[in-house]
Amino acid sequence: MDKYKFGEFIYTQRKKLGYTQDELGRKLKVTNKAVSKWETGETLPDIQLLPELASVLNVSLDELLTQRKVEPIKVYPKDRLKPVLWIVAGVLLSTTLLLAAFILVSNNIKRKVDITTENAEEYFDITPCENFVVEGYGIDIYGKIKTDIDLVEPNLVVNFTVQYYYINTDGELSEVVYLDRHISYDPLTDEFCLVLRPKSQISNFKSFYSVEVSYEIVEASGRYVE
Repeated sequence: MDKYKFGEFIYTQRKKLGYTQDELGRKLKVTNKAVSKWETGETLPDIQLLPELASVLNVSLDELLTQRKVEPIKVYPKDRLKPVLWIVAGVLLSTTLLLAAFILVSNNIKRKVDITTENAEEYFDITPCENFVVEGYGIDIYGKIKTDIDLVEPNLVVNFTVQYYYINTDGELSEVVYLDRHISYDPLTDEFCLVLRPKSQISNFKSFYSVEVSYEIVEASGRYVE
């Protein structure tokens, strides 16, 4: 037996219990000097005193001799363990079922978005001027309003503004603005044609120069279901 480790073990256990060397000595009917010599490894206690020393230090004789404190293993009776296992199994099963139900519901829930004038351009592709045909100072503009996704009850009204530039008889650049040309989205066909003619003849018209088309969404409704 390593008397120094033995002495350190006695010292550690005495401190844990809050005993002084004198108090430990009185419990064992020895002097505090004897306890001090044990703890410093100078001497070992009498072998007949070991069982009582172990008892006072609240350790087993085996723990005292090996200088190792053994923590007790908790063993639950079978009749107490079964309810605990049933509770744990029930919690795990409930959690699993709830998670499965959540995943199933999440997969079946579809995101719905109401179409408005503010978000309509996210769901409609408006091409106002794919090509045009000029006949004098009149013009036919062809374009498309289409969508690549399924919309429920889609409705879209677009107001086009056409700026028609021409060269007048004096060789200068002039402009005619056509306003308030409304086109509605037709789900059966995505094409449209704007036939634009001035209300009166342009007297100083010489030749066509260019055309610019802009648009504004006037009305939009429907629902997008993902």
